[in-house]
Amino acid sequence: MLGSGAAAAVHAGYVHTAMKGSSAPALLTVHPSVRMETTMAYDAMDGYVVLFGGAAATGYELSDTWTFVNGVWTKLMPTTHPAARESGTMVYDAKDGYAVLFGGFGTNSALSDTWTFVNGVWTKLTLTTHPSARAEAMMTYDAYDGYVVLFGGITSSGNVLGDTWTFSGGTWTKVTPATPPAARAAAVITYDAYDDYVVMFGGTNTAGTELAGIYAFSAGSWSKLTTMNSPGARDSAVMAYSPGTASSVLFGGCTAKSCPLADTWSYDTAKWKHLTPTISPPARESAAMVYDGADGYLLLFGGTAGGMNLFGDTWALAHGTWAQL
Repeated sequence: MLGSGAAAAVHAGYVHTAMKGSSAPALLTVHPSVRMETTMAYDAMDGYVVLFGGAAATGYELSDTWTFVNGVWTKLMPTTHPAARESGTMVYDAKDGYAVLFGGFGTNSALSDTWTFVNGVWTKLTLTTHPSARAEAMMTYDAYDGYVVLFGGITSSGNVLGDTWTFSGGTWTKVTPATPPAARAAAVITYDAYDDYVVMFGGTNTAGTELAGIYAFSAGSWSKLTTMNSPGARDSAVMAYSPGTASSVLFGGCTAKSCPLADTWSYDTAKWKHLTPTISPPARESAAMVYDGADGYLLLFGGTAGGMNLFGDTWALAHGTWAQL
C-alpha cells in the first residue's frame, strides 16, 4: 500500500496500481458512502476493522456495517443490527473478545443501548444498569485495568455530561473518581500503551466552548497532565494509538477560530509533537480513526469539511506518512 514498483494487484473491489517512478495508489472503488460521525473499531478477534452507521449527506442516520482488511472494504448484511445512528462510540473489548457499541443520536433522540459485535454478528445486551442516553461520548479500552472506559457525552437536550463508567463482562459500572475532568463531549480518547494509561484531550462544554488540556485515567482515577507544546483547545478531532511509533496520534477537528483543521500531532510521555507530513488528508472534523492491527497502520475514514460537505475517503498513516488508499 505504501510502497512502489511496476506491478498491479487486484483484490475484491480494490485495485492498487503502482507505475514505475510513481508511488501513488489507485483509489478504492468499493467503500462506505460519504459520512461523518461514524463509529469504527479494530476487531482483534476477527482480524479486521469494523465500521457502523454515521450521518449521510442527506442528513439521515445510517445503519450499515462494513469491515476493512488488507486494503479492502466489504459490506456485511447482518440480519440483526443496531438502529441507525450517528455520534455513537465503539471500541474493542479485549478481555471479553468483542467490539462494544454504545449510544449515539438516533432519528429523534439520543440512545442508551449497548451492542456487541463478533464473528459478523450483532447482539443487543439487555441491561438494567447502563449510562444514560447520550451521543459524542468518549470510550476506549483500558488494557492495564482490563475494562472499557466511557466518559461524558451530550444529551438530546444539549446537556453535556461528566460521568465516568466502566464496562466488563457485559456489565456497566458507574465510578466516582475524586477529581474528574470537566463535563465535555466530542473529545478524543485512546489507550496509551507506552505509558499504560488512558488519555483524553479536548472536547466542548455545554456553552459550546472548545476545551484544552489532557487527562490520564488509570486504576479508577483521573488526573490532569502537564504537557509541552499542546495542540490547543479543539473538539471533533480523532486520535488513536500507533504501536509503530509508540505514540498517540491526533488529527484535525475544530477550534473556535479555525474549522476544520488538517494538522497531525503525536503524543507520548506528556509531550506533544507537531508532525509535518508532506501530504495529509484534507481538513476535516467528525471523522473516524483506529489502529488497524491486521494491516499495521492507522486507518482514517470520512468526516466533514463543514456542514454536509462529507468525505468518503480512506487514508492510512504509518511512521508519520499519510497515504490515501
